[in-house]
Amino acid sequence: MMYQRVDNHSDLLREIISLADSERKTLGFFPQGAFEEYASKEQILAATDENGVLKGYLLYGIQRDGIRIIHLCVSKKYRREGIAAGLVNELLSQYKYTISSMYLSCRRDYGLNEFWRSLGFCPIGEKMGRAVTKETTLTKWILRNPGWSDLFTVEYQEDIRTKVVLDTNIVIDLYCRNNEETSALLEPFMTSRVKYYITEEVLNELNKNADSLVRNEHREFAKTKFEIITRKQFDPIINHEAMQDIIEKRQLRLGSNSDYDASHIACTIAAGIQVFITRDSAWLTEKIKEYLFDKYGLNILSPGELIKSIDEIASPNEYSPIKLSGLDYKYSEMSQMDMAGVSKAFFKPFHKKKDFDSQLRRWMAQPEKYSLRLVRDEDKIYAMAVCSKNGKIFIIHKLFVNDKVIKPSVYSTFVKRVVMRFVEQAKREQKYGILVENDMLTTAIREALKELLFVEQGSDFIRIIYRDVIEYGHESEIIENIDSLPSSLANYMRIPAEAPTKCVKLIQIEKTLWPCKVIGAGIPCFIVPIQPEYAIQLFDEDLANTNYSLFSNEQVEPALSIENVYYKSIRNTIKEYPARILWYVSYDDRKYGTMMIRASSYLDSIEKGTVSNLYRKYRRLGVLNWQDMLRFGSPDEMISAYRFSYTELFENPIALKEVQNILDKPVTFQSYVKITEDEFLRIYKRGVRYDP
Repeated sequence: MMYQRVDNHSDLLREIISLADSERKTLGFFPQGAFEEYASKEQILAATDENGVLKGYLLYGIQRDGIRIIHLCVSKKYRREGIAAGLVNELLSQYKYTISSMYLSCRRDYGLNEFWRSLGFCPIGEKMGRAVTKETTLTKWILRNPGWSDLFTVEYQEDIRTKVVLDTNIVIDLYCRNNEETSALLEPFMTSRVKYYITEEVLNELNKNADSLVRNEHREFAKTKFEIITRKQFDPIINHEAMQDIIEKRQLRLGSNSDYDASHIACTIAAGIQVFITRDSAWLTEKIKEYLFDKYGLNILSPGELIKSIDEIASPNEYSPIKLSGLDYKYSEMSQMDMAGVSKAFFKPFHKKKDFDSQLRRWMAQPEKYSLRLVRDEDKIYAMAVCSKNGKIFIIHKLFVNDKVIKPSVYSTFVKRVVMRFVEQAKREQKYGILVENDMLTTAIREALKELLFVEQGSDFIRIIYRDVIEYGHESEIIENIDSLPSSLANYMRIPAEAPTKCVKLIQIEKTLWPCKVIGAGIPCFIVPIQPEYAIQLFDEDLANTNYSLFSNEQVEPALSIENVYYKSIRNTIKEYPARILWYVSYDDRKYGTMMIRASSYLDSIEKGTVSNLYRKYRRLGVLNWQDMLRFGSPDEMISAYRFSYTELFENPIALKEVQNILDKPVTFQSYVKITEDEFLRIYKRGVRYDP
């Protein structure tokens, strides 16, 4: 048996599409454009004989640390030859060191329970499906990677689905079943990832139909198939402002059909949902799509576009800073004048208000013990943290987030921004850790803490800050040097890093114990040149102000731990990752502070793709707009994307001449330069004024 990845230039792609069409009864409809999209990402694995005859294929998507199987199909004449098992095992071997599990959803009435069991999958739950013609049951299956061991694995959760609002024309399509592409929205591979909603305006629009039979049938279909967003579920002020903005932008006439469409979209924005599906070409033009995404973070897509890009649509927990762009917040200490505002923002009806206010006054009465930090703008209070000032650990006793003003679509991103601000503060204050007590934490905050590599310690969450360099093979010494190290983290440190996963694990340890460095393991290190304007957008706002200190301005947001992406031409692309990188800001006579290494990061992955595909995948990060991306070439031009995190700005940027002295060669950084770990450490120590 031969296995090969299929790209969109492969002769096998047409055969795979033909095979899928022949098995549409169980696979469902899958648009040709979606096949081409997954092929462009090389996420189709084909099984052939030695003569290249197609026997079966596996089409999959990559989500977080798991693989989602969309199609597993074997030609009828080659079944019972172990081809399905071969495809699954081959895919698992290819991702052996990078994914924790594979998962899928399958209709129970297909009778494939024993088949999935024979491949090693385990049923972990079920839910009602949303097939067009009848209600179905979907069984959720998972196959865990037996060789994967990671303290920080986020378990696959089927119920965390992307919320999507449907336009009226989509609802009618689904009722009439007259559009294959639209009908595919209710196939299991979509309903396992997406939860569909409609607004009340859909019912109003359906009510306009003069035929009472059609009107009532459409209404009952909409009410029974989809969850309705009521006016109690969205912010009326945001809804009104968005509605007026959209009407003005599109120059719509009140009372027209487009007026209904604008109302659907405004409700979607006000409810904090990030995807709206329509077939109306007027709303699918690039100009209006880009405007609504840039201003509100809303993706307007056709059914086919949603199917093609479902792996790129941000999940609720993914970091999406573009959605925070409307929040002009700052950090300050709470004063007596803030009492009424804080009480209004964070008091919950199931508590006694006088008890809550009394607790606030007790905290404020002990300034030697507690610091009450507010995140706010001139009018609103967004969050409050009750912190301890003294001791070796920076303690957040209470963390409140005002869910009246922080909407679900930005909640996780906002929490991560705020918490990492405190992590950096703890580092500056020479604390050896930051602990968040679990009292009154919401589920969303707990999930955000886990994604920020906080480790559970009893009922609380802790993040160790280890300011030292450890020789590879001596990681267990950290256990002896840190008091009260969580047992789960200690056990993880005791397991030697195996050769194939060595760099992955050691970089994970460095991130978890940031700013710890493990030296001597051969982790790849690079110096990467970057243009000043790009550096400002990605991580170094101070470069624009010619101010070296990130922390001198309270308003500057931290870059630490926040994911970002650097686009570049496909030429001279780094081939090794994960890795450490140092950012060299190239010369620009308009900017003071260039020709220096100004920051370090971890290079998490490198992805090659077209301008349009990579932009769609990473646009949530808001680094470059569409016009900026087109500077790389046409939408189909192939480019590279470096995904990086844990960017640490240098207090002491290193000038080119000093870097050349350290490297002992006259490098000019026209392209990336690979350096040794020792060279990396010497530059890094000077940059952060390292003093263990």
